[in-house]
Order: sequence, then structure tokens, then C-alpha cells
Amino acid sequence: MRRDEWKNDYLKFSVKSSDALLFKDIICEIRKQLDDRNVILTQSQTLGIASHVSGMIQRSHQGKKMKVENKALFSDVSNDSLELATQICCMIRNISEDEKYLLSIHFENAKLEQIKRGE
Repeated sequence: MRRDEWKNDYLKFSVKSSDALLFKDIICEIRKQLDDRNVILTQSQTLGIASHVSGMIQRSHQGKKMKVENKALFSDVSNDSLELATQICCMIRNISEDEKYLLSIHFENAKLEQIKRGE
């Protein structure tokens, strides 16, 4: 994916979120937290997180709640990824606590993929 395509997709997610400022603040916080943990995201991982954050903001504005039926599916997710997801979810009002489980998968996957790449 070319950098200009990536930027266009990122901008679309920002606009689609219905709150571009909050979207930017959350993405900046995620980047800071991942940098602090020495986690490097690929472009596709960055876009996946951006898409998810955009959807979370949309759901919060629409009053829609995400429901995880079986939280045991997330038992292998590290505490660090869950805590980071919880922290990020706290930045958005009116969302389901279950959002943290789904967001944590992005962080956990980024860490595991980085280990696979040998970084």
C-alpha cells in the first residue's frame, strides 16, 4: 500500500468516526502507548486499529453497544493489552465495557506479529 493511499484511508476513518478530534486524540494516545512499549505497527495494523477506533466512536454517538458473548475467548490476551485497551476505551463516553476485549486483540496481535518478524 502506498503512503498516499494509507493517508486517504486514515482520513476516511477519521471523518467516518463523526468526531475527528476525538479520533485523532485516541490514535495519538495509542501511538504513544505502543511507542512506550516498543511496539511497531505495520500499515495494515495501523489501519485496522484506526477502523476499529472509528467504529467505537460511531457506536458511542449512536448509542449502540457491542456485546461479547464469550469473554473466555480472550483468556490468552495479555493483561498489558487488556489494560491498554481499557485505558483507550475510557477516552470514549457511552461505549460498552466489552469493547476493550475486541480492541485488545489489535494490540496483542501487533506484539505477536512483531515477535514473529524478529523485531
